[in-house]
Amino acid sequence: MEQEISWNIKAIMDTAFPFRKTDIHWNQLCQVVENLRPRINRKIVVWNRPQQGMIKLNMDGSFLEHYVKARIRGMSRDITGKFIFVFAIPIWCKDHNVAEATTAKYVFQWLKNNAPQQGIIEMDSLLVVDIIEKNFSKSQLEVYRG
Repeated sequence: MEQEISWNIKAIMDTAFPFRKTDIHWNQLCQVVENLRPRINRKIVVWNRPQQGMIKLNMDGSFLEHYVKARIRGMSRDITGKFIFVFAIPIWCKDHNVAEATTAKYVFQWLKNNAPQQGIIEMDSLLVVDIIEKNFSKSQLEVYRG
């Protein structure tokens, strides 16, 4: 029984991780499998209020490479924390940078059409933040690196 389980695990690992050595003893194999288990990392994230007269927009784009599927999502809140705008939209794109840029474009379009005050945008794509900083003045929109 142990040999059959070991053989099945080795076959699965050879398929999933072809670069890994799996011709090892059962105890070593169990340790390898245990080390491959995802680790749970917890981090406390605190929302910081925008300045008076501003709204804060948090946005993100995600991308699944093998499926060319992505999702853009975000939210905006006022100084009291009240949600003003929330969105999550599936899209098709070629990489994560396009997903992040599409998210930014969507948020900027929403700001242009709906927000009379300035906004603070938080996002995690350094590439897109650099592009935004080069094309908008600080008086138009404050951009923070997230």
